Amino acid sequence: MTDLEGRLAAALDTGAAEAPSAAGLAEGARRRLRARRRTRAVVGGVLAVLLVAVPGGVLLARDDGSASPVDGIAADGWRTVTHDGIEVEAPADWEWLDTSGCQDDRDRMGAPDTNRCRPDRALSFYRSATFDPLLMPGLHAPTAERPGPWTGYVYAGDWVIHVSAPDQDVAWRVLASARVAGEGVPDLARGSVELVEHGLRATVPVDGSNWSLRSTPRPGPRYPTVRSQDGRWNGRAGLPGGAMVVETGTQALAQLVAGSVGPAGVRTETWRDLTLEVPDEWGVGDTCGNTGPPVVTRADNVSCPGLTGYGVRLAPYPRAATLAVTDRMQRAEGPNWPEGSWKAIVQAPGSSTVAIVVIEDRVMGQRIIDSVRRAGRSDRQ
Repeated sequence: MTDLEGRLAAALDTGAAEAPSAAGLAEGARRRLRARRRTRAVVGGVLAVLLVAVPGGVLLARDDGSASPVDGIAADGWRTVTHDGIEVEAPADWEWLDTSGCQDDRDRMGAPDTNRCRPDRALSFYRSATFDPLLMPGLHAPTAERPGPWTGYVYAGDWVIHVSAPDQDVAWRVLASARVAGEGVPDLARGSVELVEHGLRATVPVDGSNWSLRSTPRPGPRYPTVRSQDGRWNGRAGLPGGAMVVETGTQALAQLVAGSVGPAGVRTETWRDLTLEVPDEWGVGDTCGNTGPPVVTRADNVSCPGLTGYGVRLAPYPRAATLAVTDRMQRAEGPNWPEGSWKAIVQAPGSSTVAIVVIEDRVMGQRIIDSVRRAGRSDRQ
């Protein structure tokens, strides 16, 4: 067994051990917007993916009279769609949508009952030369401020493949499968799993073929995917706690894995135009006077009637203009802070929101403020 196979097996064993009981399923569903599901993996080759042979292939008729060939419908209800030299896997019941009259008249495939102009279950093709994204490549979870389906995009050849789907696993597989015709991808029907090393996490295919991942405790910059001389794609995700480097056979999978890298044991919180990461066990409440476990507060002001307690308070910057914005944890002194605590007031460039961090653990506090960034960006620039 290789080192990578051992890590995948360990991750799958962890996921199985953490599987919820029937009584815990409802709570797990309520937490889906805060934390990624660990895996939908099929272990040990229990499920074999079989392609149904169709004489002459399958053709999906499009409204413009053209057709897109499909390699076949698999036993799990997915098929491979080709579009101008790009291959993407999609649920078998998705069909080409008529986008004429829509604001973005794109080649789009989606569920039959989805809105053809504002779909919640669809994949769309955009020309990469004219694509102007607001977010980094990868898969993005819905937030309280931007509710809706999971969304994301990746590059393949001269195209950008964008997906929206309420089910995280569906959205992930569509993006992970995007490739230039002829490029190899893992068996994506086996699902994804979260790997954790050196305090970092990444979502990767359960099938360990055609990709590799290495991590280092040394931090470093995040850079876009680049192609090596042997034709492989490399993506690097650098964070304050370390870095992960992925190598795959497709640009899309490299972007998807690199975009999933984050600190282990944390969740992402977004309020207005500011995003940061906090320990997953932190609750949501009011930091005013809180001397118990830290909580996250989304506030319309920064004034507290007395003690400002442990946690993070997200507030509009104009209301906090008299507070000194810092990028390092400092001793909290004075009657308005818990005795012996550390504090920081941090703002991402261009953001109209600040995060007021009050914590006992200075190292964890610094990790939190290092994660502060403007919503939709991967760094603080």
